[in-house]
Amino acid sequence: MNMNYFSFYNKAKELLIDSLASLWFKGQAQEQEYIKRILTKDEPLFAEPVFQSIFPWEESADSFEEHSSKLRLLTPSFVNALSSEGIDKDLRFPLDRHPYKHQTESWRTMLSSRPQTIVVTTGTGSGKTECFMIPVLQDLAKTNEKNCVQAIFLYPLNALMKSQQKRIHAWCKALPEKVTYAIYNGETDKENRSDRYTTSHYPQLVTRPQIRKTPPQILFTNPTMLNYMLVRAEDREILRKNPKVSYKWILLDEAHTYTGSSAAELSLQIRRVLDAFGVTIDQVNFAVTSATIGDESDPKTTIKLKTFVSQLTGKPFEDIKIISGKRIIPELNKGIAEDQLSKINKKFSIELSYSDIEKLRKKLNSSPVLKAKEIGRMLDKGIGKNVDASLEIIDALGEKVKGLNKGGGLGALLPTRAHLFVRSISGVYVCTNPDCQRHKGYRLSIGSLTTYQN
Repeated sequence: MNMNYFSFYNKAKELLIDSLASLWFKGQAQEQEYIKRILTKDEPLFAEPVFQSIFPWEESADSFEEHSSKLRLLTPSFVNALSSEGIDKDLRFPLDRHPYKHQTESWRTMLSSRPQTIVVTTGTGSGKTECFMIPVLQDLAKTNEKNCVQAIFLYPLNALMKSQQKRIHAWCKALPEKVTYAIYNGETDKENRSDRYTTSHYPQLVTRPQIRKTPPQILFTNPTMLNYMLVRAEDREILRKNPKVSYKWILLDEAHTYTGSSAAELSLQIRRVLDAFGVTIDQVNFAVTSATIGDESDPKTTIKLKTFVSQLTGKPFEDIKIISGKRIIPELNKGIAEDQLSKINKKFSIELSYSDIEKLRKKLNSSPVLKAKEIGRMLDKGIGKNVDASLEIIDALGEKVKGLNKGGGLGALLPTRAHLFVRSISGVYVCTNPDCQRHKGYRLSIGSLTTYQN
């Protein structure tokens, strides 16, 4: 199904503006029309949409199965478990699938005899979870030591933990020696539950008494709950040293969200965790996910990011490796592409050439984002003057066509992801000055309304 950005953008704008007008001026038709006009023209509620490329990520030359049989990164039993038919199709990692190149690089780095701290800066939909989860599960399954925490995954939001739970549960359960895990946050049950209930959720540990009695191998939590565990006597058993196996993994998800005092507090928390487990910084491996800070092609960006992660984790600067993915522009079947362009040219009364589309695809892939009108201007100056016209042609270029890519399957001339931004409004204000310069051609008897404070 093709995404209709034009329809979605305009419908969302209409519904939100209508709801605000009804909320602020219930039963006052004149005032409602006034505020609708303001939020549509003079003080726009929606920003111009921006677009990202969604070309496929560069794949490894080797299949998932070959990461065991050829590269020797993963064990055969581990690979077979994650590709087994007992796992839902959407969560399974098929033997013949080729992992992304940045995933293979992450696995190799984390599972080497001298692992480095990895910082994965790839975008949405790039399989960041697999980058760190697969090597950690491989290591824990191989060690197979229960009832002690060996990995802590720190997420800034509970919603981020929940979004990963289905996959994590399926993988932990599929392994021959199941890896136990727990999500420890404010929603975790405080009281014991029946054996039947806890058994049905295994290998997830679902209650606080259960987590304290038999700590999981992987603990998913947030900085607030981690702080409670460090100070509460009843949680002391969760973060205890085990003589048989060392605590060795820390994941920091969305590390760029930690700034200022929150970053300083997290840095100190990490050091307290190491003290609680009786390990040194050299004995612990970090995996960090983060947005890129600045221009990814600029060497200063890498230095800046590595410095930040070093200060946050305590790991030496030289032991930190930045891993970034690369999107590959698929080669088009020129004949099919030109047929599709002919239809678009006829519909919009323009003259796009095959080389125009090639240039646009390269520009989109090399840019962090492009605004709707920027894309429109690259195609036709007239279209680029108007957001709606630009969205309509982006929709046309995003239509999926069978056989368009030489690799087969469905493809689009310009595959994109849109980002929509809405302005936050704290209230509606009135300017009672009769000489007010706002909305001079139309105003209410009480004065000019505005959603800005000054």
